[in-house]
Amino acid sequence: MKKLFLISIVCATITVHAQFKFLSNGNAGLATTNPLTTLQIYDDYTKIAVGSANTLTDGISYLGLNAVRQSNGTWLSANNGAKNGSAIIYGDLNGSINFATIASTGSSNQTFSNTTVSSNTMVKFGTICYIATGTNNPPSGIRNYFKGWKTAFDNGVYATTLYFDLSNSDPRIYSTRNGVTGDPQIVFYNSSVGYEDVKARSFIVASDASLKNNVTTLSNCLEKVKQLRGVSFNWNNAAASAPKSFGFIAQEVEQVIPEVVFTDDTAHIKTMNYIALIPYLVEAIKEQNSTIQQQSTEIELLKKIIQDCCKATPVNPLHNDK
Repeated sequence: MKKLFLISIVCATITVHAQFKFLSNGNAGLATTNPLTTLQIYDDYTKIAVGSANTLTDGISYLGLNAVRQSNGTWLSANNGAKNGSAIIYGDLNGSINFATIASTGSSNQTFSNTTVSSNTMVKFGTICYIATGTNNPPSGIRNYFKGWKTAFDNGVYATTLYFDLSNSDPRIYSTRNGVTGDPQIVFYNSSVGYEDVKARSFIVASDASLKNNVTTLSNCLEKVKQLRGVSFNWNNAAASAPKSFGFIAQEVEQVIPEVVFTDDTAHIKTMNYIALIPYLVEAIKEQNSTIQQQSTEIELLKKIIQDCCKATPVNPLHNDK
């Protein structure tokens, strides 16, 4: 029995020794006889390394997924005969954690430097800048920093995507609603007081003919404009010193020109497209001007008739029928 126990211990020791490799420099390896860092696991399916990254932007340690930092300071990613990409998670003395992704460059082993790791750091969670993407060195004074020419936020349920596009010389924000009827809208809303004010030097509205169909001239605009009531008012919850605001009451306008009034799906508050009233005002002025011109023509005609009558039957002030 004692002999069997001794044989088992010897076999276990040999097995463990075959699986683990400890070098005199302190490196340890599993499934490798030549660990290149503090701890390295290296087989056909698992390639993980843990070690020091003290020269990588104040780095203190790293976890490499198919990436190991060698003693000469360079990094090594193995290949599987087709690809050699890797990923690295590393911390730093600022209390941050960084995620770097190294793209595959081919079918042979890939060697790269700390600079490559830094420039390929995609996400950083920190104590000053809470989250940064596209860099491990975000500008100071910023809590959240997103680097990239286009960022998209997708709802995932209602097929709505909001884009921040910096690829153009004129940065733009736009949204899409794939498979959903109705025009997409971007709403600035304060749940406490309602909608927010938007301030800008000017607002430019898309109006190209190529974007439109079923174009018709508005009619009966003067009668509609005459039914609108312009009002002055104060917003609810506004400061007592706030100046008066001017506009319309959406519910009243809806009774006259319902096409320019909308009801928010979330807040169930009515909103108005004030710019859409401009065409009605323009056509109303034209209708009124047409009426004025017609009346002016009629007045001139009446004046001529009166003048002609006066010339045909002159009045004799000395004539007395009596």
